[in-house]
Parts: sequence; C-alpha cells; structure tokens
Amino acid sequence: MIHCECSKRDIAESNYVIHEVHCLRNIVLCEQCNEPVPRSDLETHFKDVHAPVNCELCGLAVERNNVEQHKV
Repeated sequence: MIHCECSKRDIAESNYVIHEVHCLRNIVLCEQCNEPVPRSDLETHFKDVHAPVNCELCGLAVERNNVEQHKV
C-alpha cells in the first residue's frame, strides 16, 4: 500500500499510478482544512464548511462548520 498525499488514502501499489493521475487532475486539498475535495466542488465546499456566518446568540462571525461548537 502507498499513501496518497492528495486523497489521504492508502492505495494498492498496483493501482497507484492510475490513482495518482486521477487525483492530480480531479482532487485538491482545501487550503483551510487540508482535506481532499473534488476540484469541481471546491467552491461548494467553501460555502458549506468554511463560509463565515453570524452566531445567532452573540453575533460573532464563525465558520459554518464551527457554529454548534461555538454555541457551547
């Protein structure tokens, strides 16, 4: 098994070259969370996960994926 840095998955050695070509074309690491995201979904990923939203309790701008933790 070879660990692919792009997709963060372990890939069988026999499939690694094909996998790597696919990853390099189609997958990017999000600059904010360092998670693999399909290149075509990067904008949606940002809006769904990282876009700032105002906390309904205090009004502070918080990343969308951290709102529930922030409220605690």
